[in-house]
Amino acid sequence: MSNRSEQQAGKKAAEFFTRPGLSRLAVKLYEKYIEVGQVGGQVMLMDATVDERRDIASFLGKPLYADTRL
Repeated sequence: MSNRSEQQAGKKAAEFFTRPGLSRLAVKLYEKYIEVGQVGGQVMLMDATVDERRDIASFLGKPLYADTRL
């Protein structure tokens, strides 16, 4: 992948995770990364909004979650 392609991919990822429905998830993922020092583990969102559930389901390619705890 060229440097320009990597920059474009990084920009798209940053834009994606700044969507309102994913902002709390992005914070939780960052906190988990700092905690364990690598990508891995699980995070939980309590009282997830409809927008958060929809955006996370879209990101994962899964049906919308009914539970507000993800």
